[in-house]
Amino acid sequence: MGMSILSANADRSAGIDLLRAISVFLVVLGHYGVLGEFILGGTHGVAIFFMVSGYCMAYSTRGRSGGEFLAARFWRLVPTLVLCATITALMEHVFGDINPGRTQTFKSYLANIACLSNGNLLCDLVAAVTSGQPIQYSWVDGAYWSLLVEMRYYVLLWFLLYVMGMRHCAVAIALLGLLAPLNAVIPLLSKGQDFLVYMSFFAFGMACRGGVEDRRLWLIAILAFIVFLENAWLGSAAISMDLSRQNVLSYALCFAIFLGVILVYRKGRNRVISWLGVISYPLYLLHQDIGLILIGLLKRYGEPVAIVAAILAVVALATAVNGLIAKIQPMVRGAIDRMITQRLAGHP
Repeated sequence: MGMSILSANADRSAGIDLLRAISVFLVVLGHYGVLGEFILGGTHGVAIFFMVSGYCMAYSTRGRSGGEFLAARFWRLVPTLVLCATITALMEHVFGDINPGRTQTFKSYLANIACLSNGNLLCDLVAAVTSGQPIQYSWVDGAYWSLLVEMRYYVLLWFLLYVMGMRHCAVAIALLGLLAPLNAVIPLLSKGQDFLVYMSFFAFGMACRGGVEDRRLWLIAILAFIVFLENAWLGSAAISMDLSRQNVLSYALCFAIFLGVILVYRKGRNRVISWLGVISYPLYLLHQDIGLILIGLLKRYGEPVAIVAAILAVVALATAVNGLIAKIQPMVRGAIDRMITQRLAGHP
């Protein structure tokens, strides 16, 4: 088992980077209309993203307290969200005539930053107290729906692991997915019907991470896949991704791709794949509305040229955002840590 652990740790980054690259380009090409009748589309890319998240969280929670886990998630996701949402909102404002349906109000822009960072949970609580309704606002970018699901998964994982003390959280998360075919709206929770259907993907990723060290945990992966099949057989309707008997094979292929890469891809770190994996998050946040604006601006040169130019532009922008965050974030964290330390020590 020791060799298995070493092998898993050595190959984890390479396989995850490749999966992130595959996922984000399924999403990008799907939104740009390139995939056509291809069996996989943008939502399949998101499904693979969710499995990657489950895999990484099963590793990321180790050796961390609940507070450290939440802090790590905050610093990993929120600064990039703030910068990408700002860039996207500015582009939508400047080029509002290109895609007028995507222009956002300043209130929605602020809500995206303030509410998404906590999975809308705090905003829903405030809205429920003040108006008796969950929070409502428009996405700065249409792709942000999955970020809401992702944030709520982190909160759920934190609750199960650190509050409830569950050893195998993937089991509970998979079993929650059994409720997805009820297609129930959770009162006072914004977009509450857009969560349970994704549980099998998160649980499968978590189980696969444990399975490379303990073969018995592959049983949890099998459970998660069975829950997925149940969701598809009975029909599970979500806002952005529905599972049904008609598309069960295409989403089952996502499980196969994820598992195949995790088990087979053992080439070490490839620079291009590693780079694409690293920028996949800002690329996901930036690609849709900005890319469609660029395609609209360049369509007079022909659709293929416009699409290629848009892809190159959003990839370059994502690379710049990732580099900027990498430089600024340590300074901000350091300043905050020093301030907290001084406060605790009683210094002004």
